[in-house]
Amino acid sequence: MNTKLKSAFIGSIILNVLLLGIFFGTLSPGFGRESSRRERLTAEIEKLPEPARSRFRDKMAQLRAADDPLREQMRQARNQAIDLLVAEPLDEAAYDKQLIQINQLRGQISQRVADDLKELVRGLPPEQRAAVGEVLKRPAPPPR
Repeated sequence: MNTKLKSAFIGSIILNVLLLGIFFGTLSPGFGRESSRRERLTAEIEKLPEPARSRFRDKMAQLRAADDPLREQMRQARNQAIDLLVAEPLDEAAYDKQLIQINQLRGQISQRVADDLKELVRGLPPEQRAAVGEVLKRPAPPPR
C-alpha cells in the first residue's frame, strides 16, 4: 500500500470511531448519572435541615429493615410467576392468581411507606415538610 492509501484508511478508521462515539453518546443520555433512585435520595437527604435529615435517615433504615421480608416474598412470587409463564401447558388461572399476589405485596409495601412518611413529617415545621416533599419528587426525565 502506498502512503496516500494508508493515510486515507487510518483517517477513515478515526472518523468512524468518532462517529460511533457521537452515536452512542446521544443514544444513552443517562450514562454517567447516578444510577439508582436510592443514591439520588441519599444525596437529597443530605440537603435537608438537621432534625429532618436524621429522622428521615432513621425512618428509611427502619423501613428497609421492615420491608426486607416482604421484598423477599415479592421476589419469590415473581419467580413463581415466571415459572408458571414458561411452563407447558400454560396455566392462565394460576398465573393470574400469582400476579394478584404480587400486586398485593406491592400494595403492602406502598402502604407501609406512605404510613411511615406521614409519621415522619407529622412533627416537622412546614418549611422542613416542604424540603422533604422536594426530596421525594422524582426528577424530570432526561430530554431526548
